Amino acid sequence: MRRRRFAPSSTSAYELTERGRALEPVLAAIRQWGAELPVDEANPDLGADALFFALKSTFDAELADGLDAVVQLDVGHDRFRVEVGQGRLGIARGEVADPDAVITVDAPALQSLAFTDRRLLDAEQAGEVTLSGNREAAERFLNCFPMSVRS
Repeated sequence: MRRRRFAPSSTSAYELTERGRALEPVLAAIRQWGAELPVDEANPDLGADALFFALKSTFDAELADGLDAVVQLDVGHDRFRVEVGQGRLGIARGEVADPDAVITVDAPALQSLAFTDRRLLDAEQAGEVTLSGNREAAERFLNCFPMSVRS
């Protein structure tokens, strides 16, 4: 792990080195195994880092077919660059210069949007999400996860 400072703010975070990223397939297998366990209803929310790992490990390239987008996710004080294209999902900390969409959300609301049948418009109307930019790109991104049960 290494510590990284993000400009222009004084925010810093730890990120994995290449050696640490090499463990990602192992962690994905553990996540898949853990997904079969019952959810703790008393504490179901994931933190931002665990949530982004869940997004990476459940991404379905078929659901993303034809989507080519860069989305900035502002989750609390953290900013993430999310790229979907050519059947791949890339997530990294940092701001996006010219995103297709910016979604400002907290981790529990993002979790519900990606992994349940909750609609983006409903979360916006509840004041839990702010969206700017391309709505279709944002909605398509949120529908790239097979745990979603969309109508």
